Amino acid sequence: MQVQNKFLRLGFLIPALIIGWVQVFAHPMPNSKGGIHVGSTQLRIELNTPVDDLEIAFGKKIDLSNEHSKKEIANYYLSHFTVQDPLHSIWDIQFDTIYRSETSDSIVGNYKEFTASLLLTPSNKESLRNFEIKSDLIIHQIPNHSILFSIDQDWSNAIDASNVKEVGVISLDIPTGKIFPLQVKIEKGSWWKGFGNMFQLGMSHIKEGTDHLLFLLTLLIAACFVSFEGKWVGFGGPSYSLKNIVRIVTAFTIGHSITLILCAFQVLSFPQQPIEILIAISILVTAVHAIKPIFPEKEKLIAGIFGLIHGAAFASTLTELKLDGGTLALSLFGFNLGIEVMQLLIVLLCIPAIFLFCYSSSQNEFRIAGGVIASIAASGWLVQRISGKNNFISSLFDVITLHPMNTIITFTGIAFCTLLLSKALVKFKLT
Repeated sequence: MQVQNKFLRLGFLIPALIIGWVQVFAHPMPNSKGGIHVGSTQLRIELNTPVDDLEIAFGKKIDLSNEHSKKEIANYYLSHFTVQDPLHSIWDIQFDTIYRSETSDSIVGNYKEFTASLLLTPSNKESLRNFEIKSDLIIHQIPNHSILFSIDQDWSNAIDASNVKEVGVISLDIPTGKIFPLQVKIEKGSWWKGFGNMFQLGMSHIKEGTDHLLFLLTLLIAACFVSFEGKWVGFGGPSYSLKNIVRIVTAFTIGHSITLILCAFQVLSFPQQPIEILIAISILVTAVHAIKPIFPEKEKLIAGIFGLIHGAAFASTLTELKLDGGTLALSLFGFNLGIEVMQLLIVLLCIPAIFLFCYSSSQNEFRIAGGVIASIAASGWLVQRISGKNNFISSLFDVITLHPMNTIITFTGIAFCTLLLSKALVKFKLT
């Protein structure tokens, strides 16, 4: 009987392997990927599968515009995917979403894939960190196919898209002809790890968000000058400037915090492209204001209004994580705190350079140059965000601002040299 079973198994494997090997030698085939997102009450698994392989396994073309076809593919996923755990929890598995996109691989090149999301809720929350996945998705028809699983998000262990953790592979075991389940054990994290990671994420977001910083710094340059009858007449002095800077930074903070909170809790929702376009426009408006006052003494009001737009952009980082409940509240606090700390740090680093320029005889040239540079950058980003394609200006400024701290240090050095040069020229004229 055992010999007969072996022959039956070989009878299935040999033609299947021949098909698989033919595909391999024809061109390298991409594998599927399973990204596990650990929540407080459920798991979300995103399965990225090559279109061609999934349609072979499914037996026909998949039309996502057809509701009947979508139901069929949902049933296919659910029938080829199960979970169990040592605590014998009852797992409720729901098919969530599916969409088609194009991706690339360093070996395979460009190819189309389906991304499907499954929501898995165990009857015992303790099972979320110790379970096994059984799946023969695609593998039942293409035996050389594999599914590579990783932890893509685990809030309490500070795991996110920047540091995914591989956990294993589901594939056909050739000697036995079996597809063994994948054991997944995830260490228990802590709220402190999650909060700290959100704080760092907030700091990184504002540090790398050069458009946000350029808007704020351009507004701060104008805030240091006094206007009269529609013209800038000169530096207002340290006391006047610092008061304006504090008011502007506070207004910007309040503005972006309001929309960050509302959008994170999905009270408000905005499409991303119009928000990014409006951010570029906000920079362009403040750049023009730095050259010629168009809203004198109202910088804090403009900072607050445009801050609302910038906050909606900040929120996209949190909404993409799909957090819930207390985790979302803690993440929001940590993320916003990180934004404020990094924003304050950069402003404090830039104030000496701004003041050095303002004290030099080239203060007007500095103000105009700052406005012109900001307007050029804003124009490049505006065209790029409307068209969806990079241009020379947007690419140039992306490179220039790649390391913002180096840019700030360079900016301060130029300011110091400008002040020394202006004093030297004054002395030369006097002599």
